[in-house]
Amino acid sequence: MAEMEPAHFHDYDTRTSLELAHTHCMRGATSADPGGLDQHVHYYTGTTSQDLGHVHNFVGITGPAIAIAGGHIHELMGYTTFVKAHIHCYRGLSSPAIVYKNRNEEKE
Repeated sequence: MAEMEPAHFHDYDTRTSLELAHTHCMRGATSADPGGLDQHVHYYTGTTSQDLGHVHNFVGITGPAIAIAGGHIHELMGYTTFVKAHIHCYRGLSSPAIVYKNRNEEKE
């Protein structure tokens, strides 16, 4: 069985597909969940950058952990909401795991 890591999250920074002559930036952080090189996933939600006078919302669940040197990452992919007669698709990779520390742990 894979070794369990403490609660952690991942940052992401990717762009949507090109639709109607524009793209949007998607930046944020996933939910904080425990897991290691196993089948754990993270939830994410956000709003794209504003381009051509509009934004799109997105929500998803990452793919399972992908092993990299020193840790793991996750794939994000899906579709934005429908706005101004179009949607965008997106696909990207998260940052390596960032260990989550709550306020009580930081004071110790």
